[in-house]
Amino acid sequence: MAYKHSSSASMTIDAPIAEVFALLNDLNRLAEWTPFVKMDKSISWNVNEVGAGVGAVYSWSGKRVGDGTMTITSVSEPSEIHARMTFGPKNSAQTSYLLLAVGETTDVTWSMHGERGLRDQIIATVLGLDKMMDKNFANGLSDLKALIEAK
Repeated sequence: MAYKHSSSASMTIDAPIAEVFALLNDLNRLAEWTPFVKMDKSISWNVNEVGAGVGAVYSWSGKRVGDGTMTITSVSEPSEIHARMTFGPKNSAQTSYLLLAVGETTDVTWSMHGERGLRDQIIATVLGLDKMMDKNFANGLSDLKALIEAK
């Protein structure tokens, strides 16, 4: 039996949608704002030669965050980026960035959803992983906001 899980966070960034989209779509820039690099000082990461858009792959390995990949699977410029994430040999999830222009600002929602087996669901429930991911996503969007608005 599979158990569904999801996490999300939203934030308004004081920048045009095209600027926010360009940064999110470029996996070479992910380490500049993702909370997981700050969380695990042992992390090493790599981006394939595609780098941005469909087919771009960000892979990572760290003692705390484990091993995984994020592959951009679809893009709808300038409002949506979807990716498939894998964590270790068995777990995967879908993640997305949804952007909405509101005047000269951009509302960004970062979300992830997927399924877990019973063992992983028990661990996630005990550790409160979904709420922790919501907080991590909010922290990441806060760093993204600071990065973009610092210009």
